[in-house]
Amino acid sequence: MKMTESLSMDQQRERFFSFLLNHPNTVAGARDRLRRKGLDEDAAEALVKEALEMALLDDALYAQLFAEGHDSWGKKRIALELRRRGVSAEDAETALADVDEGPRAKALADSWARSGLEERKVLARLYRRGFSSATVGALSRGERDVSW
Repeated sequence: MKMTESLSMDQQRERFFSFLLNHPNTVAGARDRLRRKGLDEDAAEALVKEALEMALLDDALYAQLFAEGHDSWGKKRIALELRRRGVSAEDAETALADVDEGPRAKALADSWARSGLEERKVLARLYRRGFSSATVGALSRGERDVSW
């Protein structure tokens, strides 16, 4: 028996909204959570709709905050993770429009280089973190003072 089966709809609503206040989520993530908790499709959609109306769910804002909070990742990795979490391509693109990955990559590369990491390993790490070829290439050519 699922835990939510013994809870009233008001209790489920309260728990769901409390969860969203403490753990920002995407619309897709919220739907998935409600399904995992055992809510039927109609009840889950009603709660998601209510959360949207209350601005407890906002994929565009989620994407923006996610992009800002992952400054050690390049645009490719952020976009991939946002899409995996159910954010639309449009919301992800908008969130990444103001992200300048050059300074992010430079800060990481400088930090890793100061700790003694070889240049090829620094560049490989940047690629794995989703930085663009153009950004990594500029760093590899020593264009650290280039306007990104």
